[in-house]
Amino acid sequence: MTDPLIEKNPLQIPEIRARVSRLVSLEDAISCVRVSKAWSKDFASPIWCTVDFDIHNTFEGLDGDIVTKHGHHLRTIKNLKTQSQLNAVLRPTIKNVRVLQVTCATNARFRTLCMDLIYNSSRSLKKLTLEMDKNAKQQDFSSRMIS
Repeated sequence: MTDPLIEKNPLQIPEIRARVSRLVSLEDAISCVRVSKAWSKDFASPIWCTVDFDIHNTFEGLDGDIVTKHGHHLRTIKNLKTQSQLNAVLRPTIKNVRVLQVTCATNARFRTLCMDLIYNSSRSLKKLTLEMDKNAKQQDFSSRMIS
């Protein structure tokens, strides 16, 4: 005979697990993702919701397939400053970004690709912060376009 406590574990109920996933820390969510595929579906969103490149400095080194697979969870991208960071988030699945904070470099290619990211998220974007790189030269006409 099975133990009734095991049968009534609330975390085996997907609706309860989904609510709990919104309350756990990032470290706990990472642990929960490893439990099973069912748990991974519920706890992936808190892990991928926000990417702050000042804090998550290893994000740009993630395999592109992983970012493509989970990119639809991304809602906030902060402190995007370099070409490699931009390349990491330029994925077709990353299109529901609500908050985007970019420090634009003097490189015209970087700014053009930033515009692609902004365009891909234009339907969901609620807050956009564009700042100029402190090293940008004022006589660079293309850097004044962002201002």
